[in-house]
Amino acid sequence: MKTGTCAGHVARLLLLTFTVSAQTARPNPQPGSVPGSLRAPYNPAPFQNTAATPSHTLLFLTSATGKKMAANFPPLAGYLSGMGVKVPPADNATPGWAAPQPNAVVFQDKIFQGNIPCNTPAGALFNLEPATGSPELPVPAPQFTNTVDSIPAGGVLGADLVIAAGDDWRGAFDQFQNRRGAVPPQLHNAWGFTMSGYYVHRAGTDCSASFEGALPHIDFRSTQDVLYGYSPAAAIDSTRRQAYAVDVRFAATVNGLGLFRTTVSKLDDATHCANGTHLTDSQGQDTAASRCWPVRALLNPQRNIFPSTFSDLPALGVDERASGLGGGDIYVAWTNYDLFHATSYIQMIACPHDFGSRSSCSKPITISGNDRFTQYSQVAVRPDGVVSVTYVSVNFVETGTPPYERQTFDLKHVSCTPSAASVAPTCSQPSLIASEEWPIPFGSGGPSAYPTFFPTATFPVHDYRVNGNHVEEFVAWARCKVDPYYWVGVLPFQNCVDADVVFTWSVSDAAGVPLGWAPPVLVDERRRNQIMPALRTDQSRNTIELVYLSASQDAYNERYLVAQREIAPGKYAPGTLTNLISVPIEPNADAFVPRFAGNSLGLSARGGRNYVSFTGEAYEGLIHKTLTPGHNNLLLKF
Repeated sequence: MKTGTCAGHVARLLLLTFTVSAQTARPNPQPGSVPGSLRAPYNPAPFQNTAATPSHTLLFLTSATGKKMAANFPPLAGYLSGMGVKVPPADNATPGWAAPQPNAVVFQDKIFQGNIPCNTPAGALFNLEPATGSPELPVPAPQFTNTVDSIPAGGVLGADLVIAAGDDWRGAFDQFQNRRGAVPPQLHNAWGFTMSGYYVHRAGTDCSASFEGALPHIDFRSTQDVLYGYSPAAAIDSTRRQAYAVDVRFAATVNGLGLFRTTVSKLDDATHCANGTHLTDSQGQDTAASRCWPVRALLNPQRNIFPSTFSDLPALGVDERASGLGGGDIYVAWTNYDLFHATSYIQMIACPHDFGSRSSCSKPITISGNDRFTQYSQVAVRPDGVVSVTYVSVNFVETGTPPYERQTFDLKHVSCTPSAASVAPTCSQPSLIASEEWPIPFGSGGPSAYPTFFPTATFPVHDYRVNGNHVEEFVAWARCKVDPYYWVGVLPFQNCVDADVVFTWSVSDAAGVPLGWAPPVLVDERRRNQIMPALRTDQSRNTIELVYLSASQDAYNERYLVAQREIAPGKYAPGTLTNLISVPIEPNADAFVPRFAGNSLGLSARGGRNYVSFTGEAYEGLIHKTLTPGHNNLLLKF
């Protein structure tokens, strides 16, 4: 990359931040208890005292690059200061971005922005970022998908309506040149106020995005803050034709969760949600995004007072029943970190389908009991309105033998019965699904790109199926086939060299309590890594759809295909194995965030039309006239 421009400086800065280094267990380990100040040596400051690692986006924001960004961006500076992160002095120099001169002909031969078929070998590009980056940026930025949902024939003229949500680094790159302080306006004609991207297909039989944007900012009058966001998730209520999104929110003095609502009719109407990218206007306001997502609320506001508490990795579930107690309610679950007590715990809020503000919703409840180190909550709603949440509880074990310190994961389950919309549901105490002695641990991967760890640590995904007079719950997760803690000579390593996806199931009673989990079943017998499962029930066909990433065709165990298996109605064995793409995912290909391919796969299964959203590198952008592959949101239909 050429030097002499701010683009080159930022690219080099990011590359230096993510330089590959050996990620091993603590050198020269000693038996005995682990000091409280070094409870989790695989976690960077300020999270070294909690065994559960935060989301990759939060790790980025607290990294050296994130701190440099915060130096000129007061909302992030206050957020990090509340965690005890020391933010460097502001650099008031003018950024001076110099846009490269693209070769449009070469680019058009390599990538096409619209009308991409759903069965393309790499998956369809599901964002609208230009090859040369956004208008205010000289480089294309990474995008990482999180979730996807859909309504068959819910779009324009019978097209499927598909909405995906994920972290878009256009929102991060903007802040490197935003010198306008903690209040609007933002940069004009820019991505927006947040990293929280939404991407919507509403017309045609292809799998291209019709429009995209950043979830709008939230004003918090109590502190006069404007809140920015990241780590979004999205869900649709097909019964009421409402769409929802949730993300993490932060500002200089407060943090929380942003909850957003719009209607399917607005998503299908170009006067409310225009085609293309919803950039900020000439005044720096996110007018287009706010028109598309008109209702928003800040949930669970917490002050950024060191050592602060803050939210991470929100999950979203919707009760799509037409009537009944709790019908239409929205459930948001997340991990709440408490740095003062060095713990993390799972909380949940219920909101009515037509919420207008935080006061419409219930108060937060803690559902993880006495578990002290938790992460990765996911919500599922049973056809009768019963709600369940799964998550992981991390144990930090001192073994007395090399390598002395290791993580084990307990996969936990909580069942909840619905209440009135503004009242939290009544939830059971957590129960055990399975204990994993060999999970994919936090900080895994041997040689690893800090602050991103790939593959993502073991996490459970789940959904329900009606089988005759019984309701069954299926749970899937990835785990190591062999012990991830081992020695090479005198050096202890932590690296899952071969991972498998497994699933289990249980009949649940009227309150959603599991009556006994079956022994885990192996999903894919092939060698090498199978990781990051997503599981959904297609209620119209009563099938369990299971997708995951598989490196079985790569001898180096580093390049992945999206694989799929279906569990037929009444069956408990997976059916035919299908690779949904033939162009592999290459986590190392991105110039800014190597050794990473997102946190999760998104999966929607409705009416026999199934969509998978994932992060891939098959499409190339231009950096100083050089075609360079990078992370993008991709979509496929099966």
